[in-house]
Amino acid sequence: MKKRVLFLVFYLSAATAHADSLNIHILDVGEGQSILLHKNQHAILIDTGHAGMAQSVLNRMQQLNLQHLDYLIITHLHPDHASGYFRITEAFPQAMIIDNCHPVKFNTTPDMVRWVDQALQQNRNRQCLYSDDEIDWSGTKLKILSPNQSNLDGGSLNHNSLVLLITHNQQQLLVMGDADKRAESKILRQHSLKPVEIFVVGHHGSKYASSEQLLATVRPKHAVISINRDNFRGYPSQDTLDKLEQYSNNILKTYEHGEIQFRFD
Repeated sequence: MKKRVLFLVFYLSAATAHADSLNIHILDVGEGQSILLHKNQHAILIDTGHAGMAQSVLNRMQQLNLQHLDYLIITHLHPDHASGYFRITEAFPQAMIIDNCHPVKFNTTPDMVRWVDQALQQNRNRQCLYSDDEIDWSGTKLKILSPNQSNLDGGSLNHNSLVLLITHNQQQLLVMGDADKRAESKILRQHSLKPVEIFVVGHHGSKYASSEQLLATVRPKHAVISINRDNFRGYPSQDTLDKLEQYSNNILKTYEHGEIQFRFD
């Protein structure tokens, strides 16, 4: 049976779309995460999904006539977020690569984590960013909330996942990567957060992320979970869904809705 792809589109302003609009696509990549931001023909890709979805991501970019990938941001090196790196950078070799440069041991598994890490070390376009670093992308601000550079000598890939706060015309998108509750606590201590329009739920709705303290602070208008149906790890957890229902107006899941689109005008 051919897969049915749905596109939910939310316009988060009454204004008519124009050149300064920020288009946001939480792509349907099954078990994983990939988020596409674009203005005109320029794009930022946050995570790639797993290797088998990379061509689908590129096809979607082609459909949208996106000719320039300005940044590829990798929240962390787990394959469901980063293993499409090879295919994406083959298509866009000039893209700036942003990650946290988490040190990887020689015996780290799965193997794909080491392979992507080795490729990143050889990429001259790579830049390491940490908490409080910012990117100004034609008026759209991307701020790193986590991790702190001093944390990288220890801790898991998930704990040290990049967390990004994206601000466009005073509207905000918060992307948690796979950051856990300990990382969330540090973020709340170190940064002043307010309610956000869009919250990409941490760790695919795992019970190890999305603390009540964080949700009570950011109170997202839209909470989006990127994961496959009947995930074998049990994501999203019912505990997380119950908390989201308390603090969010709208909970969306890629396995139910397909690609989910927003526009900041």
